[in-house]
Amino acid sequence: MNWTEERIEQLKLLWADGKTSSQIATAMKTSSCAVLGKVNRLGLSNRDPSKSHKVPRHRKVVIKDERFRPSDDAEYPLPTFLSGFLESDNGL
Repeated sequence: MNWTEERIEQLKLLWADGKTSSQIATAMKTSSCAVLGKVNRLGLSNRDPSKSHKVPRHRKVVIKDERFRPSDDAEYPLPTFLSGFLESDNGL
């Protein structure tokens, strides 16, 4: 693939706009690996975080309704693969 000055400028603009490597590759009719390689060689890895397409992480679920919270004295059975191991005398 030939990286002409025009294509490099297009890559820089799309990258700065927050497009993903796949989106850029589709627009430029090349592979995302070629895009990422050129981005790396040009040192364009720092982007504006406000234009990121990152999916937010899941938050920890806090159960506020007492009906769905297990009681403190609830006993939970051991998984079947552990029950035989822990009942035998294995020095634990």
